[in-house]
Amino acid sequence: MNEVIRKIERLIKDILKEKNIPIEKVLGIGFSLPGTVNEEAMLLEMAPNLKIKNISFKAFDEILEFPVYIENEANAAALAELSLGIAKQMRNLVYVSITKGIGTGIVIQDYLYKGKNKRAGEFGHMTVVADGKQCNCGKKGCWELYASDRALIEEYNKRTNKSTTSLQDIFEALRNDDANAKAVWEEYLNYLAVGIQNIILILDPHYIVIGGEISQYEEILEHLKEKVFNKNNFYNENDIKIMTSTLKGNASILGASLLPLQDLFFIRGKII
Repeated sequence: MNEVIRKIERLIKDILKEKNIPIEKVLGIGFSLPGTVNEEAMLLEMAPNLKIKNISFKAFDEILEFPVYIENEANAAALAELSLGIAKQMRNLVYVSITKGIGTGIVIQDYLYKGKNKRAGEFGHMTVVADGKQCNCGKKGCWELYASDRALIEEYNKRTNKSTTSLQDIFEALRNDDANAKAVWEEYLNYLAVGIQNIILILDPHYIVIGGEISQYEEILEHLKEKVFNKNNFYNENDIKIMTSTLKGNASILGASLLPLQDLFFIRGKII
């Protein structure tokens, strides 16, 4: 980890030099991290997909020579959506970050909900298939094993015997009416919809915001809505809005950049 921080230190210095930014103008450095984060203890508690635990960021202030701030990547993305993106006027939402895994940031009346142990929002690890695929977290059948970017790419490669690493390849195949791509996409959307239905039933938010690289593809929204809003007695399409992030894949990075500003304007307390 120290090697990574040293590399970040070099990159920061290069950027400041290139952009001619005085050091005293830098408020701090924000980190968006994929896992459970205790921002007060400056601890990355667990990142299952990286297979690391209990990484302390306390010493990095001295190494980087700036104040350091950390946050879960989905929470950081939710913060960016509230401040810069589609949710500026929308105060009750769940941001669903779809990457190699799935994380969610929960916002209630403009407050980020993190819960007692600061682990709220780990919906990517709710079980959607009993005794299903083995997850890095230790559980089986977690939602992110079926509805993440990685899951979509793996299923497409399994069906086609290809070795693509790009969502773009899959969406190009979809636009070309490829039967294998369509079958994989249909199954993927079924699992994505199941997880979103569970979130709606548990939290009853005003908005679901889909983020990550997949939010760049227009194909996702209408097909997803059809599956989420199937006939049931609990909710319909008029009760909740599902939308894609206007910040796309940059939401968590932008959210990390806002973390030092929270201290400056005394708004870090807006967490429950």
